[in-house]
Amino acid sequence: MKFSTLNLLVAFLCCGGLLLISCRNDDGFPLKHPFFPDLKDCHAESEWDSLKITAGLSGEWRWFGRSCIFGDNSDTLTFKSRIYEFKSDGTLAITTDDGVFIRDGEWKVFRSSDGNFEMEGTPFLSETTGLIKLCENDVSFDKTQIDDCIHYYSRKE
Repeated sequence: MKFSTLNLLVAFLCCGGLLLISCRNDDGFPLKHPFFPDLKDCHAESEWDSLKITAGLSGEWRWFGRSCIFGDNSDTLTFKSRIYEFKSDGTLAITTDDGVFIRDGEWKVFRSSDGNFEMEGTPFLSETTGLIKLCENDVSFDKTQIDDCIHYYSRKE
């Protein structure tokens, strides 16, 4: 029996897809990248409400990476060297490390129907959507349920 190149390619893609889908932890969430912090346990140690999350997010944050289950890092250079300043008055300023203005907007934290906290903003920013996991000087916006990606930030010193 001969296998054509197309048959081998289809078999390879099917096996690869099954492996990627099965790479989830006990909670059903994708496994995190080994170089990014897993903030889930640390975040769960605190009692959160929208005011505490808002206060915790206020300040300047440096985007430092994105982890996607399918390895899609095609727009990593778009976010590299960006500083996100979440101001306590609900405004947002995005600049580069050098202070070059990129855009501004508005933001607020809300509790989603599943009890987790998320951010909504104007204009919409894909890199700040998803479940917020806040822990000391790190924060992640986890939208793995939508696009399988998590964006990570560290507080700017």
